[in-house]
Amino acid sequence: MRRFLFFLLAFIPFFFSCSETNNNGGTEEFENCRPQSMILSDSLVKDTLSSQAMAISPDSVRLVVELFDAKGAPLKTPIPVTWEEDSNSETLMSDGNGMITRMVKRDHYVSLMYGEEPIMSYFDMKGGEVVNDHIQLNILPMKGRIMDNSGVPHQKMPIHIHYRFNRKDRSLACEKDQTFYTDSLGYYRTYVAAEFHSISLHTCGFPLGVISKKEFVEYPKQNFLFEPFEVENRCAYNVPRHDFFLEVPLSDGSTHEVRMRDWSKFFSLDETLENDETVKLKVIFDRRSYTYKLKKKNGLFRIPIIRVCIK
Repeated sequence: MRRFLFFLLAFIPFFFSCSETNNNGGTEEFENCRPQSMILSDSLVKDTLSSQAMAISPDSVRLVVELFDAKGAPLKTPIPVTWEEDSNSETLMSDGNGMITRMVKRDHYVSLMYGEEPIMSYFDMKGGEVVNDHIQLNILPMKGRIMDNSGVPHQKMPIHIHYRFNRKDRSLACEKDQTFYTDSLGYYRTYVAAEFHSISLHTCGFPLGVISKKEFVEYPKQNFLFEPFEVENRCAYNVPRHDFFLEVPLSDGSTHEVRMRDWSKFFSLDETLENDETVKLKVIFDRRSYTYKLKKKNGLFRIPIIRVCIK
């Protein structure tokens, strides 16, 4: 009996301590060249823990925005978000958990945008607090790798995403197309709008590939080979050694010649080639050369099969 009373007296303080801790806790038409309805839902949650509020001055607010994709998963791949605060604007990248955190003045007007789509606006905030906002975007992850025909990865390659929202749309490119880049091993990770009929990918004014919505759902990871020109020898089985060169017209009226295998130099002309309507392609063999004039159709250069007769 004494042992039982001793055990009970020892246990009672621990019981009240646990109870006190639990009670105190708490916490159709394709016109605008961009996807529509990027926001699925949002919910505003204010974190008012006293320990956090005391660390913030009364005239400031700690704004924490957590971004999720259309399936409710946090954005593991950073995305650019335009942060507009009063008259100032800057581009911020979300972190590896899809979060953006900033200290702002409570009387400031803050607006967030992804591309040209507004995400959320904040005003008349209460100072000294943390505003934690959970926002679900209508976007899905896309990843893959791009190499040339020899299996060499395309590094720092600019890739443009063009959305087509119905099967009658045959456009391939637009000025406002979303852009991302491959890494040093040719891999890419990005997000695309959840609603589309097909996606056209292009780089430097040349087509890379088209992905239908059905294919994207079944195979969200895409692998591409990019070497835009092909030579066919009609007079022999072998294709003689050759090089491709592009003559690119520049804005000052001059031209710039770039060897197609010099991929880094070619990719550096992405903006120029996206805007130019015509370029010249030169195919140089050991003893002869050919020149072709390439024109754009539906926003991209048409890629011919170079047919030659060399015995």
